[in-house]
Amino acid sequence: MKASIMSDYAAVKNTVKARLAAAPGKIALTTDAWTAGNGDQFLCLTAHWIDERWKLGNLLLD
Repeated sequence: MKASIMSDYAAVKNTVKARLAAAPGKIALTTDAWTAGNGDQFLCLTAHWIDERWKLGNLLLD
């Protein structure tokens, strides 16, 4: 089970790296933080870029 999870993690990590490396120009990072009704706190990190066709690309990092 652990080997399968680590393998999936490595595959997704490589996909994320490839997408960010292929992004032309600059990459902007944004954060969002919130607290759920039960008091749990969350933080989101997102990467944004504009591709060569002027389409907005984004990727949830964490």
